[in-house]
Amino acid sequence: MSIMMNLGKYVKTAILIFTVYVYIFNPPVKGLPNLIWLFLPVVLGYLLYYSLIGKLLYLFKNEIILIVLVSVFTVLRDIDWTNGTTNKNFLYVNASLLVEALPFSFFIADVCSRKLRLPVKVSNDERLLNVILWTCFFAAFITVVLLVNPSLNSLMNNKILAASEYQQNNLLRGFGFASTLFYSYGLVQGSAAAIILLKMSEGRKYFAIYFITLVLLLISIFVNARIGVVPVIVMVFYLIFVRKKIKMFLYASGILGVILVLFLSSDFAEKYQKIIEWGFGFFTQTLGFVSGGKSKTGPDTFGVLANMIVLPDNLFDWIAGSGTDLFLHDQGSGTVTHSDIGFIRQLYYGGLVYLTLLMTLVTVMAVRLYHIKKHRWFFVLFVFTVIVANIKSNFINNHSAFRLFLLIYMGFIYYSFLERTKKQSTIADTKV
Repeated sequence: MSIMMNLGKYVKTAILIFTVYVYIFNPPVKGLPNLIWLFLPVVLGYLLYYSLIGKLLYLFKNEIILIVLVSVFTVLRDIDWTNGTTNKNFLYVNASLLVEALPFSFFIADVCSRKLRLPVKVSNDERLLNVILWTCFFAAFITVVLLVNPSLNSLMNNKILAASEYQQNNLLRGFGFASTLFYSYGLVQGSAAAIILLKMSEGRKYFAIYFITLVLLLISIFVNARIGVVPVIVMVFYLIFVRKKIKMFLYASGILGVILVLFLSSDFAEKYQKIIEWGFGFFTQTLGFVSGGKSKTGPDTFGVLANMIVLPDNLFDWIAGSGTDLFLHDQGSGTVTHSDIGFIRQLYYGGLVYLTLLMTLVTVMAVRLYHIKKHRWFFVLFVFTVIVANIKSNFINNHSAFRLFLLIYMGFIYYSFLERTKKQSTIADTKV
C-alpha cells in the first residue's frame, strides 16, 4: 500500500513537471494549437473548484490593474486595424499575460502547496524551486542530446517544432524543445543556473548533482542565447559581495575551469569549434567593449545595439508613441529603422505613457519582493535581470523568462501570505 502511495506521489510530481514545462517553455509543436491554451481549461477549473479566484484577485490586485491598463492602452494604441495585424504583437503579449500567465502561475504555486508532497519536509518555496529546477534540467538535457545529434536536431527544427526559417537553417544556435530559443530560453536556463549556484552556496549536500545540473544549464545557454549568462553573473556578484561566499565561488570556478580545459583539448571540441567561438564571443565582445577594442569573434553585439537607438520623431510620439514595433522594421537606405532594444521598442511604440506603465509594474513587483526578507536574493536577481534583459529585447511581456519570474514571484507572495495567515490563526487559537 505504501509503495502505491509513494508511486502516486512520483506520478503527481512528474505530471506537474510536465505541466510546468509546457507553461514555461511552451514549445510550438507543428499541427497543435498553443499548448498553454490546451491546459487553460484545467487551470481555470482548478482555480474555480478550490475558490482561488478571489484570493488571486486579492493578493495581486495592483499587478492585475496595471496589466489591464497596459492591455487597454495597447488596444487604444492599435485601434486602427486597417493595416492588418502584423504590428499587433504588443497587444497579444500584454493581454495574454492576463489570461495565460497570471492564472497559470497561481495554479502551479497552489498545486505545489496543496497537492505536492515531494520532496518531503521542505517549505512550499523550496518545493516550487525544486520543480522549476527539474523542469529546466530536462530542457537542458534535451538541448545536449540535440547538440550531439545534428540529424535529430534537424528533425526537431524542421518536422516537430513550428520553427522560423532562421532557426531551421541555423547551425550554431537553436538546440531545444522550446519557444524563443534565441532569447528567453537562455534567460530561463540562466535563472535556473543562478538558483543552482544559490543552493550550492548553502551547503555541500547534493553538491555533485547540482554541479552536473549547472554544467548542463550553462551548455544550454551558450548554444542558444548568450544573454542567459546575465542571471548567472548577477547571482555570482550577489553571492560574493552580499553572502560573502568567495570560497564556494573559487571552488566551483576551479572545477569548471578544469572541465573546460579538458573539453577544449578534446577532439569533440574541434567538431563544435564554431559553436564554441560563438558562445564565448559574449565574453570577448564584453572585454573588447570595456577596453575599447573591437570584437574578433563576429559582429559586435554592443556596436549593433548602439546603432539601434531610434527615438520618437515628435512630441505626440514621445508621449503616446507611434504604434510601431521597431523590431519588425528593416533597415532603410542609410537610415536605421530597426531596433531590438526593449526600452527603445517600448518607447517608440507607446511613448512615455506605455513605458511608465511597464516600469510601474516592475517597481510594484520589486518592492513586494524586497519586503520578503528570506528571498532578497530573488529581489536582486529580478531587478538586475529585468533591466539588462530589457536592453537586449522586449522583456516585460508574455514569454518564457518573464513567465518564469512571474511564477516564482507569485509563489513567494502567495506562500508568504499563507505563512502569515497560519501564524495569525495560531496566535488567535493560543489566546482562546
